[in-house]
Amino acid sequence: MKFIGDYQILREIGKGAFGRVLLAEKDGHQVAIKETLTRSRTALKAAQDESKLLINLNHKNVVRLFEYFTSGVPKRLYMIMEYIRGRELFDIMCDEQVFVNITEIAISSFIRQVCLGLEYLNNCFIVHLDLKPENLVVSGADGVYKEIKIVDFGLARKIEAGERFCCMNGTRGYMAPEQLSFEQISDKTDMWAVGCIT
Repeated sequence: MKFIGDYQILREIGKGAFGRVLLAEKDGHQVAIKETLTRSRTALKAAQDESKLLINLNHKNVVRLFEYFTSGVPKRLYMIMEYIRGRELFDIMCDEQVFVNITEIAISSFIRQVCLGLEYLNNCFIVHLDLKPENLVVSGADGVYKEIKIVDFGLARKIEAGERFCCMNGTRGYMAPEQLSFEQISDKTDMWAVGCIT
């Protein structure tokens, strides 16, 4: 058996350029562990910034981060997160057999939930900046999907009142005009992405 901290590793459930996601368990509760595997200080700092932003968030439509810590040589960051049993909205949209059976009522419920999550983030002065179907996870299985959560806060930013912030980061097909033209970012930036998704 392999452990990270107090968490028993069950299996790998995802892999990316800078790390992997592991399914783990502690005291009978399953969690997802996002492990940053890189020697890049920039990537490690980005993961630390994401952790600091997520740790205080608590909303049913935003993925939960329970704790984070660094360990090992080279240094690795571990983010202990809520495990969501489900699929990315992108995968559902690409699966014709599943997508054609999702009702308009269910779709409008998903959109409403995303907006509730964004409203919560807005009240916390946070902009996501990379909202897209790949960063929305729908819990459920076998075509029965009920709850949607916003995930992947790698580009998210806290904007204090009166602070001027511009950025061109994001996924081009979902970026608001102010992102593309490097102008002032606001909560409206994420709402543009909701329009692109719908």
